[in-house]
Amino acid sequence: MMKRYNNMAKLLFFVIINMMTLNALKAQHIYIHYYDPEEIILTPYDYHGWNFCNRESLWIYIGDTLTYSFISSHIDSLVYANASDKCKFPNVSQRIVVLKPHSEEYDMIFSDGRGAMEKNGRCVLFDEELQRVINDIIKRDIANRKKKKNSE
Repeated sequence: MMKRYNNMAKLLFFVIINMMTLNALKAQHIYIHYYDPEEIILTPYDYHGWNFCNRESLWIYIGDTLTYSFISSHIDSLVYANASDKCKFPNVSQRIVVLKPHSEEYDMIFSDGRGAMEKNGRCVLFDEELQRVINDIIKRDIANRKKKKNSE
């Protein structure tokens, strides 16, 4: 009889943990805003983070928990640059906004897509792996937009 209650307690505990996890994951969002790379190549630009919104940008919403975890952990581990690091602020073509779960806080990353990043207005050391994933997401979005445009 006691074994049956132990199994029920384990099952109930498992269900409660899963429900709490799913509830926590609903609040995780990432928005990626970017300028069309073809437009940037055709027209010279010199934009910094503070005036990113002055031009029309395309945007992607990411609600996938695996992608959120990867991008969020990389952004949390970005290292702010010192004066000796010779870090430069990017000519911004991408803005990544990571909303923190269950709070009104967020991190904002600006990047040129090639070799320079800033986090929350401060220069950071460039993270190649993070940039590669962001560029892959943008390339996939551009391909989907072109496919959608051609099918219309």
